[in-house]
Amino acid sequence: MNILTVLDGLILRKVEPNDASTLFSILDENREHFMQWLPFVALLMDVSEMQDYVDSVASPTESADMIYVIIYKKELVGLVGLKDCDFFNNRAELGYWLSPLYEGLGIMKRSVDCLIDYAFNDLDMHRIELFCAEGNKKSERVAIRSGFLFEGIVHDGELMADGSYSNLKQYYLLNSKH
Repeated sequence: MNILTVLDGLILRKVEPNDASTLFSILDENREHFMQWLPFVALLMDVSEMQDYVDSVASPTESADMIYVIIYKKELVGLVGLKDCDFFNNRAELGYWLSPLYEGLGIMKRSVDCLIDYAFNDLDMHRIELFCAEGNKKSERVAIRSGFLFEGIVHDGELMADGSYSNLKQYYLLNSKH
C-alpha cells in the first residue's frame, strides 16, 4: 500500500525518488544528533548518496525493504520502514528516525504502530524485530510503548561512526493471530 493513514494530519507514504533531497536535508542539518545512533549518517555526505538509497528502496523489484516517509501536517519529518522483509519466514526488521524538531509529539510511536498493524494484518508478517543501540533511550521507549519485548543483547553488533562497536538491544513482536 502506498499511503497508510495514521490519524488526521499524520500519514505514512511509500518513499519516492523526489523525497531524497528533503530526507538528506533533515539528516544533514541535524548530523550530530543523528550520528550518535545512526552510523550511516557519517558516511552520507552528499544528496546524491541519499538519492541512490531512495531509488533503490523505492523500486519494488530491487528491494526487500518497505520504506515510508512520515508526513506530519503535510511536511516530511522522518522515515519508518520494514527492512530485510523475509516473506518466506514472515518476518522483517523495523527501523525509524525522526527530525528532532518533531520529537515528543507521539509521531513516531503512532507511525510505528500503524506500520506494525499493516505488517501483521495486510502482509501477514509473524515476527517483527527491532534493534537499538544501548543507551538510545528514545528508540527504546518507542519499542516498549509499541509492545515490543526485550530479547537480548547483540554484543558489538554495530560499527559506529567513531570506529567503536555498540551493543544492540534486540526487541521482537509477534503477531498474535499466528
